[in-house]
Amino acid sequence: MQNFIQSGKVLSLVAPAGGVLSGEFVVVGGLHGFAITDAAEGAIVSVSREGVFSAPKAGVEIHQGDPLF
Repeated sequence: MQNFIQSGKVLSLVAPAGGVLSGEFVVVGGLHGFAITDAAEGAIVSVSREGVFSAPKAGVEIHQGDPLF
């Protein structure tokens, strides 16, 4: 396939306002995932979009099978 670029498991995105720390949940437009490294605001950060992660709850009740994003 000549138009394949990458798998999409990890994307390079521009870090949002305030920057991000490794392990933080990152939302950039319609894309989301967990930051692999620290990045300052506006810098490129690698974001993992697949896998199983441990993260603190956002103050809402979560049930098994609920979509989290």
